[in-house]
Amino acid sequence: MSEKHSGRRSSIEKLKGFYRSQNELVPLFDDPPQPINSCYIQLTFLDTRQLQERKEKMEAKNGSNEEKKEEREDKDEHEEHSKDGRWPNLLDHSIIYGNGQKTIELHDIWQEKQQDKSNKCRHISIRGEAGSGKSVLMKRIAYLWANDQIWNDQFQWILHIPLRKIVHLFDNNKSNLTNESTKCQWSKIMKELNIPQWDANDKKIVCSKNGLLLLDGFDEIANELNKRPGLRKWLQHCIENRNYCVIMTSRPNVMCSYLDNNVKVLNVIGFQSQDIPTYIYSYFQNISKNGNYTGQADMLIKTLDKNPNLKLLGHTPLYLRLLCYLSSEKKEDHEPLLNDLNNISLSKLYEKLFECYMKWNWIKLNVEKPIPNKQTFFHIFRMEIDYLSHIAWEGLKQGQALISCEIQQKVLDSIKIKHPRTHISVVSQWSRVNSFGILQGQQSINPSHPIHSVYFPHLTFQEWFAAYYLVNCLYQSSEQKEHQEVCSILTNEQLTPKYSLMIPFMAGILYNNIENKKDHKGSGLLYFWTLLHSSPPHFLSAHQMMLYMRCLNACKADTSSSFLSSQLQICHQSLIASFGSLLKAWINFDKDSTYAYTRDLFLELNRRIVCRPLNNVMEFHLPNLQHVLMHQQIHSYIINQLQYFQEQLDLRDDNDGLIKDQLRLLSYLCVSTKTCDIAVQCIKKSFKYSNEHIREICIAIFCAMAAKWSESQMNEILPLLVEEICKRGSHLHNQCVKALSDISSNLSTEQVHTVLKNMINAFNSKQIPFCSLCARAIGTLSARLDEKQVDKDAFEFLVNGLNNNEDSVYYACATSLEKLSMKLNEAQRIDTCNRLKSRLYSDNRGINDDVLTACTKTFVSISIQKHGKELLDILDYLMRGINNQKQYICVSSIKLLIEIVMKLHLTQLNAAFKFLMNGLKQKKQHVFKVCSGLLVEMSMKWHQTQLNKIFMDIRYLCVQAIQRLLSLELNFKQVDNAFNYLLNGLTDVAKGVQSVCVETLGSASMKWNKMQLNITFQCLLSRFNNKSEDILVRMSCAESLGRIAIKMDSMQLDCTLKCLKNGLSDDENAF
Repeated sequence: MSEKHSGRRSSIEKLKGFYRSQNELVPLFDDPPQPINSCYIQLTFLDTRQLQERKEKMEAKNGSNEEKKEEREDKDEHEEHSKDGRWPNLLDHSIIYGNGQKTIELHDIWQEKQQDKSNKCRHISIRGEAGSGKSVLMKRIAYLWANDQIWNDQFQWILHIPLRKIVHLFDNNKSNLTNESTKCQWSKIMKELNIPQWDANDKKIVCSKNGLLLLDGFDEIANELNKRPGLRKWLQHCIENRNYCVIMTSRPNVMCSYLDNNVKVLNVIGFQSQDIPTYIYSYFQNISKNGNYTGQADMLIKTLDKNPNLKLLGHTPLYLRLLCYLSSEKKEDHEPLLNDLNNISLSKLYEKLFECYMKWNWIKLNVEKPIPNKQTFFHIFRMEIDYLSHIAWEGLKQGQALISCEIQQKVLDSIKIKHPRTHISVVSQWSRVNSFGILQGQQSINPSHPIHSVYFPHLTFQEWFAAYYLVNCLYQSSEQKEHQEVCSILTNEQLTPKYSLMIPFMAGILYNNIENKKDHKGSGLLYFWTLLHSSPPHFLSAHQMMLYMRCLNACKADTSSSFLSSQLQICHQSLIASFGSLLKAWINFDKDSTYAYTRDLFLELNRRIVCRPLNNVMEFHLPNLQHVLMHQQIHSYIINQLQYFQEQLDLRDDNDGLIKDQLRLLSYLCVSTKTCDIAVQCIKKSFKYSNEHIREICIAIFCAMAAKWSESQMNEILPLLVEEICKRGSHLHNQCVKALSDISSNLSTEQVHTVLKNMINAFNSKQIPFCSLCARAIGTLSARLDEKQVDKDAFEFLVNGLNNNEDSVYYACATSLEKLSMKLNEAQRIDTCNRLKSRLYSDNRGINDDVLTACTKTFVSISIQKHGKELLDILDYLMRGINNQKQYICVSSIKLLIEIVMKLHLTQLNAAFKFLMNGLKQKKQHVFKVCSGLLVEMSMKWHQTQLNKIFMDIRYLCVQAIQRLLSLELNFKQVDNAFNYLLNGLTDVAKGVQSVCVETLGSASMKWNKMQLNITFQCLLSRFNNKSEDILVRMSCAESLGRIAIKMDSMQLDCTLKCLKNGLSDDENAF
C-alpha cells in the first residue's frame, strides 16, 4: 500500500470520526440536543424531463414546441438573475419547474435512469422552504456516511461545508485566483471547519478523487458573490472540478447558475403525516428525566389532530420542533398552553417562542422571584429586542444571513444612544446582548465591541425580527427616516424576493398587536394595507394578489372578529372577495370548453390548445394559504365547485381534456375533511372511465393527495389500484404499481398487509407476470412494516426473483432484499446468500454492472450480520473463491472479502483477524497480498479507535500481524506506524502483548532508522534493568538486545554487555 494511499485513509478515518460525533442537532435555545436519527426528511423529486414526456404523450405534439421554447426562455431569464447576484423572484419558481413529483429514498438520489446513464449526474440541487430540513439533511448525510450506511462504495470522502460559516474568509477583491491562492483558500476553509487532529497533509484530501462536497445554504451567500469575487471563483472551482460531486442546498428562490445542465433537482417537503407523531414521541422521550413522556406527546398529537392549520405547520421540521418546545414549557396547567396554540399563525408562533425564551432568560437571573407576565418581559428585555430586531433588518436589507461586525457595531452605537447606561456600575449594553443569547457564531467575546460575524439560529428568525423592527418603525412619526424607509419598502419593493416572508410576518405582528390590545384601533394594520395598495400597478398583478393573500393569511383571514375595526373588516372582506373572483376564474373550466380544446383523432383524446398561465402561480401559493382557503366564503365556494364537478362526471364523456384539467385541481383544493371526502368520490367516479388517459391522471392525483387523506379515505381508493394491478393485461399496471411504491409511507400497517396479500396472490395465480416494478413495490411495502421479521410470502416472492434471468427483475429483488436484510431470519439469510453466490460466481463478464453491484451490496449486508462460526463459514467460502483457478471467481471473491472485512463491527473482528492471519500462511502470492493489505488497513483502524477497548487476544494477534508484515517491503510511513504501535504496546495491561512487542522490536531492528534504534535501545535497557518487571518481558528484552547488538555503537554495546552480565545473578534459571 502506497504512502499516499495510507495518508488518505488516515484522513478519511479522522473525517468519519468527526462526523460520527456530530450526531445531534444544535439546540435551538435551551431545549436538549435532538438526535439526528429522529429527524428523517422525505424528499420529492422534480423530474422536468419526465413531466415533458408525459405532456407529449397526453397532449398533441403541435402545441408542445411553443411551451418548450417558453420554458427555456424563462429558465434563461432565471439564470441571468442568479448570475447578477440578485435574489431571483421567489414567485417565478413554480413557473420554471412545474409539477411532476415523485418521492424517492435518500439512498437512491444518485441513481440514474437507464436512458440517462450517458450523462452522469455530478450535481444535485436540494431546495426547500425555510425550516424544511435542508441543513439537517446535510448533517444526516455526513453522519450516515461516517457510519458506513450510505454511499461508501461511491464516495471515498465527504466534506460538509455550511457556506455561511466560511463566507467571511473571502475578503479580497482580486478577480483572478491562481492555483496557489485556491489552495490557500481551501486551507482557510479546512481550519474553519475545525476537524479534530487534521494537519496540513490531511487537507490535501480535496485534491483526491471520488469525493462529495455538501454545500449547505447557497441562498444565504448568493448576495455575496458579486461583493466577494474570491468566493465566486472558489465556488466555480468546486463545481467544475471533476474530482468530486456536489450536493447544494438553497431556498426555492435561488438557483446556483454554476451547476451543470445535468443537475438533478430535489425538493425537501419535510415530514409526512406519519412522521409527525414519531418525531414528537422522540422529542419528549429525549427530554424526559423519568421515562414518563407519552402523556405530553399524546396530548400534543391530539391537539395537532384537532387543528388542521396547526398540523400543517407540523409538516415543517423546524416548526414542529418549536411546537414541541412550546408544549414542553408548561409542565403544570398543560392543556391551556396547547389550547393557546390552536389556529396559530406563523408570526404568532415565533412570538410565543420568543416569550418562552425571554422567560427562560429571566428565570436564570431571578430564580426565586415570581415570574412576570409576557408584557413585562417585553419591557424588561426592550434593549435586547431592539438590538436583535435592528441587526436582523440591517442584515436582511444588505442580503446578509451572516451579519458582519460593521453592522453589529453600527446598531450597537444606536442602541447606546437609545438605551444609555445610567451608571458605570450598570451592565453594558454589549454584555447584556451577549448574555441574552439567540445570536450564534460568537467564538469569543470582546468586552466592548463585536469581533465575529453572527447569525440567527435560522433565517426565518432573522426575517421575523426584521419584521418586528419595521412594524415598530411604522408606528413612528412620518418625519423620521426609519418610518419613511418602511413605507418605501411596502410601496415600491413589496415583490422583492428577500422580503417575501418578512412582509407577511409584518402583517401577522400587526394583527397580533390588535388581538393583544397593543393597538386597539388597528391603525398600524390599516396603514400597512394602505401602503401595500398604494403600490403602482405591477405587471405581475397575480403575484401581487398572492402577496396580499399571504399577508391576509398571516391575519388568519379574519373578517369578522369584534376586535377588528369596521374599516379593517371591510378591507379584509374586499381582499377575500377579490381572491374569490380570481379563484372562480381559475377553477371554472366550463367557460373554456367551447374553444380551449380540440379533438385529436389520431390520439383519440381532447387536448388543450389554449394555455392557462394562472395555473403555475395558483398552484405554487395555494399550499401556503390555509387560513384563506378555510375562510367560510372561500371554503363554501370550493365545496360548491367540487360538488358541481362531481355531478358533472356522470354527464361528461366527450371532453376528457376538460375532465383531466379539473382533476388536476383536486390536490390543491383539498383543504378540509369535507373537501377531501368529495375529492375521493371524484377520483372513484373518474377511475371508472374507460379512457385510460383520465385514469392515469387519477393515479397521479391519488399520489399527490395521499399525504392529506385519512386512513378511511385511503381505503376507498386503494382497492381500485390493487384491482388494476391484479387485472390481467391492464395497460395501467405499471403506473399503479409505481403509485403504491410512492405512497407506501402514507399507508397503515393493515393497509400494507392487505396490498401485499392481494399482489402476491395475483402472482401465485398467474394473473400478472413477474416484473421489476412489482418486485420493487413489494420490497418497499415490506420495509414499511414494523415487524422484526419480513413477511414470509413477500420474502419468498423476492428470493425467487433471484432465479430470474431478466436483469431488471434480478436487480429489483436484490436491492429490495438488501433493505430487508436486518429483518431476515437465519434460514432466510442462508437461502438468500446461496442464491446470490450462484450469480456472483458465474462468469460475470456478460452480466450487467448494476446487477453485480446489487448482488455484492446485498451479500455484504447479510454477511456482516453474522457472528462466530457463521461468519467464518462465509469467509472460508470466499477464501476458496480466491484460490479458484477461474479469474472471474477469484476477482469477485476478493472484492466481496474486502467489502465485508472493512465493514465488520468490533465484536466480529476477532474471527476476521484469525481468518486473515491464517491467510498469511497461504503460498499463493495474491492471497498473501490481499490478507496482508487488509490487516494493515484494519490495524490502522484499530489504532485510531483506541485498542484498549478491544479484547486482549485481538491486541496480541495484532502485534503478531505487524511482526509478519514487517517482513514485507513497507514504505516509510507504514514502518513508522508499525514502530509507534509497538512502542504503545509496551504499556499494554497484558504482559503477553508487552512481551511480543519487545520481541518484534528486536527481530525487526533492520527496519528501524537511527532514531528509532536509539529509542528501542533505551526502552529495552530500561525494562531489562527494572527488576520488578515481569520475568517474561525481561527475558524478551534480553533476547532483543542481543538481536540489535549488531547495529549498536561501542558505548551502547558496552552498556548492554554490562547489564546482561548483571542479569545473570538475578535468576540463574531464567537467564
